[in-house]
Amino acid sequence: MTELKWGIFAGCINEETLIEAKLEWALEHDFVVSIVEGHHPNYKNVNESGLSTDKTTEILESYADRITYNPIGKVEHQAVLRDTSYKALPKDLDVVIMSDIDEFILDKDLEELDRLYKYKKDLVLTLLNSYIFLDNEYCAPHIQRSEGEVKFNLEGTIQYGQWHERVFRYNKFYNYKRSPFLVNDIYGGFLYSNSSYFNERIVLPEMYILHYKNFKMDEAKARHDMYKERGDKQDYNAEWVELEKNKIKYEGEHPSQILKLLTTKK
Repeated sequence: MTELKWGIFAGCINEETLIEAKLEWALEHDFVVSIVEGHHPNYKNVNESGLSTDKTTEILESYADRITYNPIGKVEHQAVLRDTSYKALPKDLDVVIMSDIDEFILDKDLEELDRLYKYKKDLVLTLLNSYIFLDNEYCAPHIQRSEGEVKFNLEGTIQYGQWHERVFRYNKFYNYKRSPFLVNDIYGGFLYSNSSYFNERIVLPEMYILHYKNFKMDEAKARHDMYKERGDKQDYNAEWVELEKNKIKYEGEHPSQILKLLTTKK
């Protein structure tokens, strides 16, 4: 188990499939948890209060005595959900995880991260790789990951989307006003590419975020259709083709909460 004081925060909407597993996972690891329930303007599957149409709200309310839960409904940008949940965390944390509901990290990797942040006092940001699960058995490494040895340089050759910026040392001045995916420092620069943090970040290519949203392909297709409808710049048709082409049988561990879900789906 971790020795430092960890927090985890996320926005969510219609996450009935995984929300309870995620909360149990976080609480089992003694994380301080902050969840905001809401949606960006392009997301339409909400009730009259701008909240989930499934049982997500009910489940979150049942955990209200153990987590910080804020049902805010519609916001102008997805970054607001993460920023609001981050700001609701207590100020005495050591390390925090910016996390979607469908993302998990294995115990052995959490323990290694805890060790790194405990002894490497100048470490600010950790960048992780990702497995996207396509169904119960198969997954694919994220298609935008770069190959070979990964190095940062002052020109910022590591591009946005190549690594997941998810774990960082708590700082009350950080925010998400410019992007829902990248941490911004007090000056508004991305920790990801800001040269000020050149010696304060680490890339761990063999440490994966396990990304479970797509282990049901109907959910994956629904998300694809939503992005297509809103005219997202990324070619999601091509992305799913690449994911299918590169899928491999997953031979690794699953978090216990996911194992429990998988046994009920067979």
